[in-house]
Amino acid sequence: MQPDLYPPHAFRTFAQRLDQTPLSRDAAVKLQNLFRCDTNLVWFCCWCGAEGPGVLETQFLADLIERVTGWNDDVVKHLRVTRWVLGRGFPEVDDDLLQTLAGQIQLVESQADEIERLMLVKYVDELQRPHASCGPSTVARNLSAYLRLLEIENNDVADDTVSRVLQGVFPELSAQSARSLLAFL
Repeated sequence: MQPDLYPPHAFRTFAQRLDQTPLSRDAAVKLQNLFRCDTNLVWFCCWCGAEGPGVLETQFLADLIERVTGWNDDVVKHLRVTRWVLGRGFPEVDDDLLQTLAGQIQLVESQADEIERLMLVKYVDELQRPHASCGPSTVARNLSAYLRLLEIENNDVADDTVSRVLQGVFPELSAQSARSLLAFL
């Protein structure tokens, strides 16, 4: 295992926990694949609303998206696509070699994710944490604002997927409770 080269931060710990929770991880990947969401921004919206500075105002969130989009598009997504292409296989290349290379690329992709997380936190480090508004409804509000900025209309697939993200953040929430948080946004 490689040593952790990145400075500790509550958001990194939070995101790593969600990465390891199948319910939230699978839901975030679904948001990524279906709606082109940035998983780090999904986790950031969750962390801000659950343990961080609270509500992310729309303009502030839009500015954050703009600041990390280049990194995500030009670095993280290219690494991910390369890994996926290797996973499809090449008849001319031994599968063990492809799997080894894909694993190395996945490690670099994870490091690129960590850098993006650090990029995000530097914009909120001076804000109070945790904010008094933190809780499930604030996470739901932040996620809804993010989806609206991406011009994703409310629909059953998006709402069900965001509900599963909420359940990953707050395991005590039932599916119905998580879904009802989105009904008023």
